[in-house]
Amino acid sequence: MKHIFLLFAFAAAVICAGTIAQAQTTPAQSAATAQPAHQAVRRQSPTVVTVVSRPPTTTTNAFYTSNRAPLAPSSFIKLPVGSVSPNGWLKRYLELQRAGLTGHLAEISAWLEKKDNAWYSGTGQGDHGWEEVPYWLNGYGDLAYLLKDPKMIATVKDWLGKVFESQRADGYFGPAPSKDRPMPDLWPNMRMLWCIQAYYEYSGDKRVLDFMARYFRWEAGVPDKDLLKTYWENSRGGDNLYSIYWLYNITGESWLLDVAEKIHRNTANWTQDGKLPNWHNVNVAQSFREPATYFLQNHDSALMNATYKDFYLIRALYGQVPGGMFGADENARPGYTDPRQAVETCGMVEQMASDELLMGFTGDPMWGDNCEDVAFNTYPAAVMPDFRGLRYLTAPNMVVSDSMNHAPGLQNDGPFLMMNPFSSRCCQHNHTYGWPFYAEHLWMATPDNGVAALLYSAARIKAKVGKGEMATFEVKTHYPFSENIRITVTAHQRFPLYLRVPGWCEGATVSINGQRQNATTSPDTYLRIDRTWHPGDVVDLTLPMQVTTHTWDKNANSVSVNYGPLTFSLKIKEDYKKVDSKASAIGDSKWQASADASQWPAYEILPGSAWNYALSDVQPGDFRVVKRPWPEDNFPFTPSAVPIELTAKVQQIATWTIDKYGLCGVLPQSPVQTAAPVEELTLIPMGAARLRISAFPVAAGTTATSWRRWSSAKANAWYAHWPWLRGSNFTPSTAINQLEMWQAETFDTTTIDRELGYAEGIGFNAMRVFLHHLAWQEDPEGFKQRVSQYLAIADRHHIGTIFVFFDDCWNPVPHTGKQPAPRPGIHNSGWVQDPGFAVHQDSAGLYPILERYVKDILTTFKTDTRIVLWDLYNEPGGSNYGDSSLALLQHVFTWGREINPDQPLSAGVWDNHQKPLCEYQLDASDVITYHNYGSPEDQQHEIDSLKKYGRPVICTEYMARTRGSLFTNIMPVLKKNNVAAINWGLVSGKTNTIYAWGTPMPDGSEPKIWFHDVFRKDGTPFSTEEVTLIKSLTGK
Repeated sequence: MKHIFLLFAFAAAVICAGTIAQAQTTPAQSAATAQPAHQAVRRQSPTVVTVVSRPPTTTTNAFYTSNRAPLAPSSFIKLPVGSVSPNGWLKRYLELQRAGLTGHLAEISAWLEKKDNAWYSGTGQGDHGWEEVPYWLNGYGDLAYLLKDPKMIATVKDWLGKVFESQRADGYFGPAPSKDRPMPDLWPNMRMLWCIQAYYEYSGDKRVLDFMARYFRWEAGVPDKDLLKTYWENSRGGDNLYSIYWLYNITGESWLLDVAEKIHRNTANWTQDGKLPNWHNVNVAQSFREPATYFLQNHDSALMNATYKDFYLIRALYGQVPGGMFGADENARPGYTDPRQAVETCGMVEQMASDELLMGFTGDPMWGDNCEDVAFNTYPAAVMPDFRGLRYLTAPNMVVSDSMNHAPGLQNDGPFLMMNPFSSRCCQHNHTYGWPFYAEHLWMATPDNGVAALLYSAARIKAKVGKGEMATFEVKTHYPFSENIRITVTAHQRFPLYLRVPGWCEGATVSINGQRQNATTSPDTYLRIDRTWHPGDVVDLTLPMQVTTHTWDKNANSVSVNYGPLTFSLKIKEDYKKVDSKASAIGDSKWQASADASQWPAYEILPGSAWNYALSDVQPGDFRVVKRPWPEDNFPFTPSAVPIELTAKVQQIATWTIDKYGLCGVLPQSPVQTAAPVEELTLIPMGAARLRISAFPVAAGTTATSWRRWSSAKANAWYAHWPWLRGSNFTPSTAINQLEMWQAETFDTTTIDRELGYAEGIGFNAMRVFLHHLAWQEDPEGFKQRVSQYLAIADRHHIGTIFVFFDDCWNPVPHTGKQPAPRPGIHNSGWVQDPGFAVHQDSAGLYPILERYVKDILTTFKTDTRIVLWDLYNEPGGSNYGDSSLALLQHVFTWGREINPDQPLSAGVWDNHQKPLCEYQLDASDVITYHNYGSPEDQQHEIDSLKKYGRPVICTEYMARTRGSLFTNIMPVLKKNNVAAINWGLVSGKTNTIYAWGTPMPDGSEPKIWFHDVFRKDGTPFSTEEVTLIKSLTGK
């Protein structure tokens, strides 16, 4: 919401580290597996295992460079280059890079030829002075350090020595400006700074600090009118900003923060609500993090919010596809959203880097989920299995990889799908840092002198922990192809070890030395193991994997199939055709005269089997998991070597063919009619499929589910964007019920405006408001216009709205027209159900009307940021309807999912005795809402039980004074637990909710203690003490 300021979780000490569940291992429990020499220590220092949403940031890591004040603390701190030594398939990938294009690109690329090279001349004079050398050196250097390769390290030092030599007296370095533009383009220097930073982490060479300080002094002197004015540098200023903070954290020189502010104000504005400065795929993947980077200095939560919004915006519009990326085959284009739209290899590695950095800044596990999605499912297929070639573009649905021109199906003219080591100029050089940077971020340090395993891979990690001991961690796993991760610890001190639980994982378990711990895990959290460690301690983490499906309802109702973090593709026979690299290169490619194309051939990959299949069965149980031996060469990303496959039942779609642009046709709308026989075919991990169908049509007549609840990661990211929500259920005092509020004759904007002003005055920022289908049915367009008027008024008061569709409470026979007068002293004497008893008499006749109503409202307001969420059904089963309300509850969720609004869908649990209804509500709701009019102890118990689901928790009804549910004893509990607090009733009026349920006062006199409501009609509060407390909690 544009007027509500966000209180981002980690900026507030992450809610005391966000503890969710805790278990202790006692000395007796440890005895069976502990060595005798350890017993005394373990009796004094029990193991404490908790589940937390973030590490605490109230302390500073004593051993690794953390954010200095006034920079906001980060949840994780990058370990120096070389601290993490990958093993397993990841090390094999790095070795293939060294033996392949990364390691030998300096023999091929004209931009890396040293003769007359502006980056190598030592003076900045010469040719090839743009991004190619920094792109290549950025990954080449990190690869050299990770593999401890002396020859490669010498090459890095040689190039960087020339970069250092090129620094002028005024501090500028690198290639000289061109004749036609006296002000140099700073974008290439930004990436060269990253090369230099990594070199410092590896070597400790003090020249780096003076070199960078002099350069930033030069930037400080550049007038704003000349700084970052061209397209690339303007888009990517966030990289420059990150380097300034890197230096500031080492030297502490405060003038650097002035330079940082200057860079930010001259960088493209990535904080625009609902749009981006440009839609270039690499710019988006790289630059959307800029506001979050500047948040570290500015502390304005709107900046962090902007980064999240940019991430979700590009995916909402162009990323309704598997693989963690979005369709932008150069730029994202309206109308080009099918899974056949591709993204650059550059975009993939930049997205991975952004995810890794943001995971450090925020601690949000969601960034780890997305990083793995790209790393496992998209990036591997962009390069040849031997890493001796790559292609510019890769798509989730891609059945040809050839040298043809596919424009305008793809944006640019040329052979952009070709696997060619001589081509794809930017990606040819920038691909180098994808896996090395990923490897460096497998583990990071924590502010409490611990370490965190964030991205799982076999590896050896050395890090200082506890009181300064250098601990070693040996990780053995085949993840993501296995759910088992074993960590052997060599240490002697007490410190915390954090283990990320991915967003897709339900039921993660951890054992220490064979003893299973009792902590109850949730997706997208961290297990925190705090103990005194001993050499040989073994931690076994199990992340249970199961088959799931995801329906992309905005992309023709297509379905993708997942197993843990892996998404699966149809296994298509890949026929490789060797082609001359020089003859098939993209037009701007350049190579050295000595480059031997016969040693570095290009390849077309053409389909050798049919690919145009729809899934016939799409329930998770319809797929069979087939485990295969681990590949002998330790490389699982080829069709023949994958250690896991799925079998699926499919039917061929004869009309789905290669189209006129030479691409697989756009997806047919599912369900698809087909008379083809059912076949059983193999699916393989998407990352191993260089030809792939990973978003499948669904054949008609299957049992496909057309919607899916939001993931925990998405729900929690949504909730993190909001401040603590607090407010009331609102009906203006002049309305007895929903109909009187919304009918044209009685719609009272003057009262609504005045009374929402009362709410704003005490710091309320959310109202829960009931709609009614009869008011819509009488006048759909007028009704929607009145809803818009209400939203505009609420927005002026900085108030978001939770709209409620249906309700099983009170009068079962609603009618339009004049509503009854209040009955004196009777609680809610005129409130009406929606749709009421009629739906239980004639559901067949009423459901079509209700469906049109729900879909019309959701379609009209589905992107409206003034709406917090949609509460689909208030207290279903009330009025003794019981389970008979389940059918309408299920229908309204289905209707909602078919529209798929940007806001979450929910229906609040309210009666635990109605088990089928409660189970469905909890399973179907994107975020969990509930009603509780009990004591503080009751509230806390319910909060604890609901938080186990790993989704945001919102209390949409509380506060009944005569029942002991008060602002004074409940609202602080809700705030402490970061649970939204929506009480019943704002202003005393015709609803009569100052009177208690079931205890009428026939004379209509004012009760001594109001049951609900905060204000009288004139704005005076029932209790000034309550209002004072509310203001203290809301910051008013």
